[in-house]
Amino acid sequence: MPDSIVEVQNLSITFREKTILDGINLRVQPRKIYSIIGPNGSGKTTLLRTITRNLKPATGQVKLNGVNIHKMPSKAVARSMAFLTQTRSGRSDVDVRQLVSYGRFAHREWWKGNQRQDLEIIEECIHKTGLDDLANRKISTLSGGEQQRAWIAMALAQKPKILILDEPTTFLDVSHQLEILELITNLNVTDDITVLMVLHDINHAARFSDELVIIHQGTLFAHGDPWDMLTPKNLSEVFRIKAHISEDNETKKPVFYAKSVIKNGNQRL
Repeated sequence: MPDSIVEVQNLSITFREKTILDGINLRVQPRKIYSIIGPNGSGKTTLLRTITRNLKPATGQVKLNGVNIHKMPSKAVARSMAFLTQTRSGRSDVDVRQLVSYGRFAHREWWKGNQRQDLEIIEECIHKTGLDDLANRKISTLSGGEQQRAWIAMALAQKPKILILDEPTTFLDVSHQLEILELITNLNVTDDITVLMVLHDINHAARFSDELVIIHQGTLFAHGDPWDMLTPKNLSEVFRIKAHISEDNETKKPVFYAKSVIKNGNQRL
């Protein structure tokens, strides 16, 4: 068995003769949490869409459990990998339980209805995401944080080995952001789920991740332990800011606050 659940090899993506990603190499090891960070437009979402087989690379390949993902049946991919995009449309008229049941599609033959095991897994995922009291509520009536938990429950129902999320805290207030990230962290521990996600908040990424992946101008700038990634040099070169970095007393992870913007090599207060 490969020592990485996902391996990206020399990956490049082009669109209308423009290079979006160039020569990306990345290994995602099981049972870890990875957060992809980088400036807007650097290629973070494109990388996720390629890893999840929604885009085909111009060169290179993505391997899932050692197999080229484009040579795998769709259901086989769905049994190992669940992907939640940043924005989702439709299905707001269904209730939570029905939404979560969609996650069982990859495990069910078309001629069979809901089997006992499916029903048990659906209820288990509703419970794990704290939605027991909301299971019969329409998705459209839920708050943003509740809706996100419902979508995560649907992804969990796939019983994936890796959960991939594109900015799962977007549009949420800070309390619900923390609630979602704590849920994801707990699932990583209790269910041995590998997590690969794009996060906009760098401090949240450092706090909740085992490794940070920095994408800059379509290339893999660096990746590794949050302490090695969250440095004045990286923040300056990638995000164009001068920052103060310290240690969080509780988590022992790095935190920073921006002091000034760097423009054309100079600081702009």
